[in-house]
Amino acid sequence: MKRIVLIPAALCLTAAAALAASSPMTDAAVATFQSVAKDPGKMQLYCEMSAVMDKAGDNPDNATEAKIDGYVKQLGPEFQSAWDVGDDVDENSPDGKRLDAALDDLTNKCPS
Repeated sequence: MKRIVLIPAALCLTAAAALAASSPMTDAAVATFQSVAKDPGKMQLYCEMSAVMDKAGDNPDNATEAKIDGYVKQLGPEFQSAWDVGDDVDENSPDGKRLDAALDDLTNKCPS
């Protein structure tokens, strides 16, 4: 009888752990954002991009979007892939919150 109760309980715990785990894509994106903070050249580019994004607000025009895309490309293919992960993740999900936090940490390293 105890086995019957333990098996469903174990399955529930395993499922909960799997749901709480972040995706490998999110892990890679966060690691990429963290690596940018360690590279002064990339950090400068990111800070310039961040300033352009802040100035544009929620409705950037085509020229501003092109400028941001240029910064993303200059930051390299790994950064571009990490940046693109955010397009496919719900910002309210655990993965979305991790991505936002990693980008916030990066932005907070920029001079004011």
